[in-house]
Amino acid sequence: MFRATATILRSARFLAPLLAAAATVADLSPDQAWAGLTDHHPPSRALLARNTIRVEAAGSIPAEFNAVVALFAQTNLVDRIQEAYAQSLPAGRAPEFVLEPVADNTWRYANRHAEVSEVREVARLQADSNTVVAAYYARGQRFFGLFESLTFIHVTPAAPGQTAYIVRVHAYPHPALTRFLARHLGIVERFFRDKTREMEGISTRVCGILCGGGNG
Repeated sequence: MFRATATILRSARFLAPLLAAAATVADLSPDQAWAGLTDHHPPSRALLARNTIRVEAAGSIPAEFNAVVALFAQTNLVDRIQEAYAQSLPAGRAPEFVLEPVADNTWRYANRHAEVSEVREVARLQADSNTVVAAYYARGQRFFGLFESLTFIHVTPAAPGQTAYIVRVHAYPHPALTRFLARHLGIVERFFRDKTREMEGISTRVCGILCGGGNG
């Protein structure tokens, strides 16, 4: 779903019984659902051990939860989202970038500034009957230098015809000067917040379209 928007395995892994033993009657909170989700991926574990910039967003998608679950179960989820996004743009306008597969659950893209990034889908699964989660790791270059980020997604039912989501991004710029500016001037932190809001808007609109709740 995100640029910043990456299945442990393809849809064979997207089965509710994966975490059935840990599920309780109460819905899983985001922290409960995300716990251990990236333990099998060393770069994600290492990133979470750092003092990262943390950005959060929450909202709802105009679609039934069951439709969102079915969408998340698609083996070609990234392809479907990219196609729907491109079709939703005004005539003559092209997406800023296209994710190109380079390995299983891994894509590479270059933005309009020719800055290259790689995105990996670390996990995507249904944690219990009312919770879908995913995690995407990214590493690449921006105007401030090398960065890493880890995006967690938490999706649950909301009001009829609505699905709620929570997104948490952990971002880490590698240059020491950049980290200083991020902490004291907020320049880099604002960059990640702006990009999170941008991708949030695109993703919710496209998911609404794919799940039958938006306008194509």
